[in-house]
Amino acid sequence: MANTNSSSGNTKIKVFVYGTLMPEECNHQAYCHHQIEPPVLGYVRGRIYHLPNFGYPALAIGEDRVWGYCLTFAAGFSLEHLDSLEDYQPGRSPQENVYDRCWAKVFDPQDQVMTEAWLYRMDPEKIEQYGGIYLPNGRWSSQQKSIA
Repeated sequence: MANTNSSSGNTKIKVFVYGTLMPEECNHQAYCHHQIEPPVLGYVRGRIYHLPNFGYPALAIGEDRVWGYCLTFAAGFSLEHLDSLEDYQPGRSPQENVYDRCWAKVFDPQDQVMTEAWLYRMDPEKIEQYGGIYLPNGRWSSQQKSIA
């Protein structure tokens, strides 16, 4: 697959966010102000967990609907800024990265494939090590007070 840190030509860069990078969350303005289209609600397949010791979520491989937003950036946008936040470095061993950046299908609320986008996923063993709490509704928010 020819997806890299940045894109050449006219290909827009799409990133699916499900945590602190979502609109209204703490990292959205600082890290996502270069988006060129409004955020679009959708979901990816996976399992989402709250990491209470850190105050943010993690996504693992799975079949649940994990809700978030697809963000679109201009062609040529570099993912390095987002990679830094997610403690991901291309070429570094998966054990050293906190998250892995991967390509995934994004579905709209009517269950149709909307697009494909980058997303940051965490290894289930790391989630367990970090004390992840499974969120069966597929949604994370910093406003969730019931999470201990």
